[in-house]
Amino acid sequence: MKRTLTFKLMTGLFLTALAVGGYAMACSKDGTPGRENTPNIKPNTGDKERVKGKRIVLKNQIAQTQAAGGYEVLASVPDAGVITGVVKYTGDRTDGTVTIVKDSQVCEHHKTKEIRPEKAILVQDNNLQNVVVYLSDISRGLKAPTTDVTIDNIECEFVPRVQTAFVGGRIVAKNSDDTLHNTHLFLNKDGETRDLKNMALPKAGQTRKYKVKYAGLLDVKCDAHNWMQGWVFVSKHPYIAVTGADGSFKMDNVPAGTWAVKAWHEKFGEKDGSVTVTAGGTATLELSYN
Repeated sequence: MKRTLTFKLMTGLFLTALAVGGYAMACSKDGTPGRENTPNIKPNTGDKERVKGKRIVLKNQIAQTQAAGGYEVLASVPDAGVITGVVKYTGDRTDGTVTIVKDSQVCEHHKTKEIRPEKAILVQDNNLQNVVVYLSDISRGLKAPTTDVTIDNIECEFVPRVQTAFVGGRIVAKNSDDTLHNTHLFLNKDGETRDLKNMALPKAGQTRKYKVKYAGLLDVKCDAHNWMQGWVFVSKHPYIAVTGADGSFKMDNVPAGTWAVKAWHEKFGEKDGSVTVTAGGTATLELSYN
C-alpha cells in the first residue's frame, strides 16, 4: 500500500515537472511568457516594394494626365518659328485719373499734385500698351522659365503695372518708397476671386517673395493706398508677352502650327485671334480694340 502511494506520488510529481518543463519551453529564455512562440516578424520588403511601385505608377499617371491636359514640354523645338505683332486701339476712350488722399510727400507727382494719371489706357499713335497676348491652345513647346519677377512700389504706383510670370517662379514684392506699402495678390479665375498672399512692406528697400503656384490673372492691390493697381498674368508656358509703348510684342521658339491667340487688357477685356507659324518663319499678327 505504501509502495503504491509512493509510486503514484512520484508519478504525479514527474508529470507535473514534465508539464512545467513544457511550459518553460514555451517561455522565452529570459522567462517572459510566450516570447519563444511569438513569430520573429521581419519587415516585409515585398510590401515596401509594392507601395513604392504603386507610387511610381501613380506619379507616371499624373505626368501622363498633365501631358494629356494640353501641353508637352520639349527639350528643343526643331520646327520653331517667331511671332511678331502689334495691338491697335481705334476708340476714343482716354486714360482716367486717380486722387491722392494720403502720404502726399511720397505719392503726389511734382506737377500734377494730388490728381495724377491712372495709366490704365496708354495709347501712342493708335498703338496700345500693356496688352497681354498669349497662345491659348498651345499643345507643345519649351518649358516656362522660373526666374523671379519684381513688383516695385515707386511713388505709390506698382511698377510695372502689367507683367507676366510663370508657375513655379517667384514674385518679388519690393518697396522703394519711404512709406508703408503692402502688395496684396488676388487670383481671378473662372469668375471667382481668391485671396492668395498679402506681403507687408513697412520700410523702404524691403522685399518679400511669393512662389507662384497657380496660372491665371493676379489682381495686385495696396491696402494702404487704394488707388494703386497692378496686374500679373501667370502662365504655364512661355508663349506669352506684354505689348510695349509702341503696341508691339514678340514670341520666340514657337512650334510650327496654327494656334489660337488671346489678348487681354484691363479696361477693354479679351480679344481673340489666330496665327499660323511655319518652321524657320516669322508670322505677323495684328489685333485691334475699338
